[in-house]
Amino acid sequence: MTEDKDDNASGDVQNPPKANAHLERLFAFIVTEIKEQGAAPSYEQICNSLGYSKGLVSRRIRQLHDQGRIIIDGDRKSMTLRIAKGQGHDDIAELPDMTSDRKAILTYVQKYMNRNGGRGPSVHAIGKALGFSNNKARRHVDYLDEAEKVRYSPHLNEVIVINQGDYVKISQLNDELPHPAEDKP
Repeated sequence: MTEDKDDNASGDVQNPPKANAHLERLFAFIVTEIKEQGAAPSYEQICNSLGYSKGLVSRRIRQLHDQGRIIIDGDRKSMTLRIAKGQGHDDIAELPDMTSDRKAILTYVQKYMNRNGGRGPSVHAIGKALGFSNNKARRHVDYLDEAEKVRYSPHLNEVIVINQGDYVKISQLNDELPHPAEDKP
């Protein structure tokens, strides 16, 4: 008996850290929301669904981030949760965050294009129609443009919905085009 106590007291043998059931529950909830809704849940949704306070949700999300299980994109004013690769859910790791606001923008632009023969609305028109500020509408349109869901042309001041794969970035196009000096013998 004394030998067992001495071994444990010396610290030579350490038990592996146990998985926290609350963290597992939160991670599973985030994964199911992303799969079902196409977007990570907000802190309020997590609080209402799991019965946690906002402070507790914030701490647990930070713990998941510190463990490398989720990624927090905080480059804009709003933070976006994404599942990190290698967590068994690589199919949703690279999906764009399709919040209800972004889905509403896609729906509005599609309807606008159908009414106007393929012409898309301006960012200002999107903001006015959906009750967003111009900055909020512009942030969402920029995100959707990066995610290749819409194409925004600042020169035409027009937003159009595109099919996946139809979008070619200008830098990619310039890399693939032959230079005129190379064609001449």
